[in-house]
Amino acid sequence: MTFTEALAYFADGSVDLLHIDGFHTYEAVKEDYRRWLPKLSNRAVVLFHDINVRASDFGVWRLWDEISSSHPSFEFFHCHGLGVLPIGNEVPDAIASLCQPATLIDTSRVRDRFAALGHLHVLEYKSVVAIDRLRVEAGIAQQEIKREAQRESEVREHNLAEVAANFQAPA
Repeated sequence: MTFTEALAYFADGSVDLLHIDGFHTYEAVKEDYRRWLPKLSNRAVVLFHDINVRASDFGVWRLWDEISSSHPSFEFFHCHGLGVLPIGNEVPDAIASLCQPATLIDTSRVRDRFAALGHLHVLEYKSVVAIDRLRVEAGIAQQEIKREAQRESEVREHNLAEVAANFQAPA
């Protein structure tokens, strides 16, 4: 369902983590964010996907620039970007410290580690997909081998029956 349709299923102040990844136009993402604000708890963190995409009609980056300039926040640059925005006044310490790193070196280390983990995850996923594809292909090949073996067996049985018929003892 859409973000708007889902609103009715959540009580105000009940959402601790909101991941906004819907329509990517500035107007759509701003409206999703605005409508979900009342649903957010005191511990709430909002994740914005695609904050680094500046092509076509993507406008998430524009809203992110507006919002992140007035709140503590953190940006992951790898892939299409992910913005982390703590909203509540009781945000977990780990998130609060992420959004207020001590030094530029710390920030770079966090980004590098998450990018590396993300890359490993993508590689693992591609490996699983490739292995699954190979298993399917092996299963198909195995079925073909079984069918071919069955055909050869039937031909052998037919040939043996013909030979046996030709060499029957005279009556």
